[in-house]
Amino acid sequence: MKKQVIIIIGILLILFSCKKERNHNIYGTITFPDGDKYIGNFKDGNIDGYGTYLFLNGQKYVGNFKDFKLDGYGTYTYPSGEKYVGNYKDGKKNGYGTFTYPDGEKYVGNFKDNKMDGFGTYTYSNSEKYVGNFKNGLKNGYGTDIFLNGDKYVGNFKDDYCDGYGTYIFLNGKIREGYWKNGVFSYSVKLTR
Repeated sequence: MKKQVIIIIGILLILFSCKKERNHNIYGTITFPDGDKYIGNFKDGNIDGYGTYLFLNGQKYVGNFKDFKLDGYGTYTYPSGEKYVGNYKDGKKNGYGTFTYPDGEKYVGNFKDNKMDGFGTYTYSNSEKYVGNFKNGLKNGYGTDIFLNGDKYVGNFKDDYCDGYGTYIFLNGKIREGYWKNGVFSYSVKLTR
């Protein structure tokens, strides 16, 4: 009986020690030597989980971290008035998000490695709009440009320019359909009045 009690106490001590070793999750505040400050969750000594990071330069991030990197959903605001709300992976904008500029311009869509990449909508400060695909931060692939005067271009883009097959539809109903190269109309397939 005495031997069994000692074994049970030994097992409980081992379990308690293991649980304590595995569970170093705490909530706290740390101020770094450069003046930056973090308030939030720590795991095994690292910034990990939900928290707020305040930069000395006025930038602020509120959201999820993993091993000291922005990872998951969060909101990043800049002193200039820019703001990003969306997903991060390994410290970079990755996945779906919204980036708003102080002049009213806005991008809503997919990001990859901090750049617009995939399908999205970019609304300019003058209310012009692009809806379509982006690659490496530029219009690439199929999309639609809607201009302030009511005209629109529907077709292919390459590195921010109309490039490939596309249709330009004028507000007055005139259509220019054909091929474009570096934003310049090359030749017509169809022209109507």
